[in-house]
Amino acid sequence: MRGAENVRRLVAAIERLASRFCADTRIHLRHETFNLAAEREIIDWITMRRIGILAFNDHMEGTLKARHRPDKIATMVERSGLTDGEFMGLVERVYSRKGEVPASR
Repeated sequence: MRGAENVRRLVAAIERLASRFCADTRIHLRHETFNLAAEREIIDWITMRRIGILAFNDHMEGTLKARHRPDKIATMVERSGLTDGEFMGLVERVYSRKGEVPASR
């Protein structure tokens, strides 16, 4: 639901349909700060004025805390479509880049 491809499709659809809207509709992009792979694309979108508002979100700390709460982590794992082990491996790989996040922000 919140994947990059869906965001790209949504932005394209809004741009395509904007002339039909009765309001000045703009994109509010909520960027996960640990999503370093999206940095270049987001900078391009800002430069091209494809997004109107950019918010920085950091859910990594909450995800790390949830590791020890099976009820919380199960929901995240289910939404990801990964196995428990794959999800936790992804969390560890993403978190290992924490030193790059401040410069990206």
